[in-house]
Amino acid sequence: MPRSGGPELQGLTLVLRRRHECAPKEERTLSRLGATPYRRCMARVLRSTLPDGYFHVFTRGVASTDIFRDDEDRASFLALLIQATRRYGWELHTLCLMTTHYHFVLESTRAHLSAGMQWLNGVYAQGFNRRYGRRGHLFGARYGSRAIETEEYFEEVCEYVLLNPVRAGLCASASHWPWNATRHDFPDA
Repeated sequence: MPRSGGPELQGLTLVLRRRHECAPKEERTLSRLGATPYRRCMARVLRSTLPDGYFHVFTRGVASTDIFRDDEDRASFLALLIQATRRYGWELHTLCLMTTHYHFVLESTRAHLSAGMQWLNGVYAQGFNRRYGRRGHLFGARYGSRAIETEEYFEEVCEYVLLNPVRAGLCASASHWPWNATRHDFPDA
């Protein structure tokens, strides 16, 4: 193990935080060459503080791994998603399955969202690993979720989700992507 202050630590920054959230962050650089301090992003919002309601939910493969290699993978995921909506009382509004990630917009209680996502991602990853003879994590991190609190934001998020394949250059219109679904109208591309 390298000793503190050696050349192996060039550019390494140590961020010391005080216990109180209002206290300022203190930063020190361990490098002798004065590297720019690493700035941390704001901590994520605790899920326990989110309200029940509408959510934009998304998950990405670990290291940009393909989580859907073919249509059979996507159909398998959709079957599990339907089971999750019934099992956890979700109301699904919009979804988009890409190759390395997925998005959906749903209505749920906070507790059912967390339990359902754990079940959905866990069961899908186990089946995917079994099918392809692989081991380890399929998803890069825990799922992401954003609370949707206004009608305007709901419409923006649904449009964002549905236009994912258009932005990626996979189709000319959101309605042409076979792995898009919505209870609402498709946006014009």
